[in-house]
Amino acid sequence: MSDLLYKPGDIVVISSDLKEGEYPVLFGACKGRTLYCNTEMEQQAGRTFKIKRVEKQGGGYAYYRLDGASWVWTESMFESAKDDECFCMSLL
Repeated sequence: MSDLLYKPGDIVVISSDLKEGEYPVLFGACKGRTLYCNTEMEQQAGRTFKIKRVEKQGGGYAYYRLDGASWVWTESMFESAKDDECFCMSLL
C-alpha cells in the first residue's frame, strides 16, 4: 500500500472530464495496467470523496474504494493532487 499515491482518509476529486473507457493505473503493483470507467462512475465526475480504503485484489493489485461511491478507482481518474504536490501555471 505504501507504493500508492493516496492513502485512506485522503480527499480526492473525480476528474471533471471523466468519461467511460480505460484509465491507466499510475502507481503500485498495477502500474501500467488500465482500469475501466463505466457510465455509473462517469456520473461522479467533479464530485469530492474521501478514500475509504485500499482494496487489494488477486495478484497483489490494489485500487481505491471511495466513501459513498461504488466501484474501485485509480489515480488517473482523480483531478486533485496530494498536498505536497505542486502545479505550476505559466505566466507567459
